Amino acid sequence: MSSQFAPQGVPASAPTVMTETTRVSTSADDPPWDAFLERTQGGGHLQCSGWARSKAGLGWSAVRVVIQRDEQIVGGAQLLLRRLPIIGRVGLVVRGPVIESPDDALMFTTLTRLQSLARRVKVSVLIVQPPMNGGWIDRKSTRLDS
Repeated sequence: MSSQFAPQGVPASAPTVMTETTRVSTSADDPPWDAFLERTQGGGHLQCSGWARSKAGLGWSAVRVVIQRDEQIVGGAQLLLRRLPIIGRVGLVVRGPVIESPDDALMFTTLTRLQSLARRVKVSVLIVQPPMNGGWIDRKSTRLDS
């Protein structure tokens, strides 16, 4: 007799299917994102919606890419945007992206979605400054083909 329980007709060893979605947020306040940052290692004020509001006075706007699994935020990044003479639109991710756990696939997904968002909003230069205390992210190097 097995000690695992499963719904009738589903083997106990069946993998759990998680639904992964991506949302893009441009709202000035994003309480779910801010709550995620508070409980996640590497999350900090430089990624929160309050920081984006404070930068708005200096000509920056913000957009967030948020990765969710089963409606729970598991990763993402706040992208600050500003148009500069000659260069065009610059995108800056300060101390991000932030992900909930050391998961290479999640980091790749987050970076890929960030890159797609940057292209969609016509960023000519994208600068990503990773979290200082993000642990494993500081030791990883992920290259996305352009």
